[in-house]
Amino acid sequence: MRLNKNPVKGILTVGVFLASVLTTTSAVQPPDYAWTHITLRADFVAPRCNLTVPPEVNLGVLSPGEKTHEPVDITISCPAGAANSALFAQGANLVSGSNGERVSMVNVTSQPLADLWLKDSGVNIKLDKTQSFCDGNTTRVCKLNPVTHVNQGTPPGQIYAMINFSLEYP
Repeated sequence: MRLNKNPVKGILTVGVFLASVLTTTSAVQPPDYAWTHITLRADFVAPRCNLTVPPEVNLGVLSPGEKTHEPVDITISCPAGAANSALFAQGANLVSGSNGERVSMVNVTSQPLADLWLKDSGVNIKLDKTQSFCDGNTTRVCKLNPVTHVNQGTPPGQIYAMINFSLEYP
């Protein structure tokens, strides 16, 4: 038996032998199990609320002066777990200088003949879609009181105003 005088060569030989045994062994034996990693993604969308607004509100006969009318009910129906929602109003023909709180009631020729605004719990609401009201995430009924002002000497005739309501999710 001859001894190898170069210890580095002996270590390399053993290292190569072990590496080839390990490689061969792992290729011959099948693994006991297999696994993989899967990423699942989903978007959660909170349930939405439904908005019910009367298509038209008749304020009856108007006389000169200011009058507060019967409330108009706006219903917001929300299922359990609904996202927080806020109601906004956008009126056509905003009255200049009214801070976005009044609209003109006009006749068929678009002549402004009266002012209209809405109150929620006695507070004027913004009709320029800059401020929300009736916020929440549960079913609720918002009672809005229309208020009109007709000047003395206003000619008789049919007048109207248009206000759009939108339910938004801030």
